[in-house]
Amino acid sequence: MAIQLKWPLLGIIIPCCLIAGCGYGIYFFVLVPHHESPWQLIGFQLALAMTWISYYMAIFTPAGSPPKDFEPAAGAVKRWCFKCNAYKPERTHHCKTCKTCVLKMDHHCPWTYNCVGYKNMPHFIRFLVWVDLTSGYGFYRLVLQCINLYKNRGLPAYLIPLSEILASVILTPITFFVVFSVGLLSIRVFLNMLNGITQIESWEEERLASAKRRNLIPRNTHFPYDIDLWYNINHTWGPMWSWFLPFGRPEGDGINFQKNESGFDDEGNPITWPPDQREVLKPDDAESGSDSNRTSGEMRGFGRGPVTFAQTYISSMQQRSLLSNRSRSNSTSSEESTGYPEWRDQITSDADFYKRELFETFEGEKISDFGVDLDSEMPRPAASSSRRYRPDAGEIQQELHLHQQDQHRAQQSKEEDDLPLAALMAKRKKEKAYVS
Repeated sequence: MAIQLKWPLLGIIIPCCLIAGCGYGIYFFVLVPHHESPWQLIGFQLALAMTWISYYMAIFTPAGSPPKDFEPAAGAVKRWCFKCNAYKPERTHHCKTCKTCVLKMDHHCPWTYNCVGYKNMPHFIRFLVWVDLTSGYGFYRLVLQCINLYKNRGLPAYLIPLSEILASVILTPITFFVVFSVGLLSIRVFLNMLNGITQIESWEEERLASAKRRNLIPRNTHFPYDIDLWYNINHTWGPMWSWFLPFGRPEGDGINFQKNESGFDDEGNPITWPPDQREVLKPDDAESGSDSNRTSGEMRGFGRGPVTFAQTYISSMQQRSLLSNRSRSNSTSSEESTGYPEWRDQITSDADFYKRELFETFEGEKISDFGVDLDSEMPRPAASSSRRYRPDAGEIQQELHLHQQDQHRAQQSKEEDDLPLAALMAKRKKEKAYVS
């Protein structure tokens, strides 16, 4: 599950301490005392320097944002961001921490205090690779030193430097933790890269796979951006010659992406992915048209290619309604006829746990854990005014005058209650004569 830090700067301080502590600790207390060759020392220092450079680039290189004047191509699904007030390309999401739309967003990384997206993904991969190399080699040398210390445990204490013992005791478990944790992250990132998928899209694929098993969407719904191995690598890490260069960048522009055959229907029209992705128009366009906030499939009809969750629900409800009006003597159940699970009838739209807002993976990961701001995909509600009404000076004076009149009438009524009936009638007769 994604880590949430109370103080975001800790995400920078902790990796810096680990890189400096483990890297220079291994260099000065493991490599140098054993009189390694100059080339080995230079190579380790070079790898350590590349680790710092890659980490710096991963932190300070923007992940990439779409241009403000971006307009979706004709026939493409339009996705308006209500936070940036602009259309966003496919595979782009709004980050709730960076407060901007990120091209080909992978996730928001707490350890770089930055989003990982189209432009800085190569730096992030290089950082992981250099950490794996330096920490892996350092852990290997620490293990050799621990074995050597164990073999020499019978020697007098003054023959074994105390610094080597302390370095082995302290650095070995810390370095193992770095190798293990960063290694698992590296495997996850490289598998995604080879499949041409981001971490957010991997979460989406897990959600769709769960929906496929329950017949909520057709089983021929596949990820459309997996082209081939080298294409996926070049558009994520960059060409091979630039893999380890500090300023290498991926191919493409982060806006337009090639699709495989799963990205088009039988007539060649592009199919939106994920299949329940709703089209969100610019507010001005939504007011002038009637196709706002609908899935692309809903606007193109039900007969073209894979359908969305909403289409599955609507079409199934229509079929079930027709079946319910027929004779119940039919031996085929409605579920078998429609291919629609009956338990879905009991689930409302707000409680649909396959929605992007509600779905969780087996590990408990939500799409918001990767930094996606779902509020940017829906109109912001009108802010209710919390300020009290303040009348002007004229209204205050008029209210004060009315209040004084009310007080005068109340005092007059109280005085009349104490008068005898004859005196009160004489007073009212006198007031009536005065008015006339």
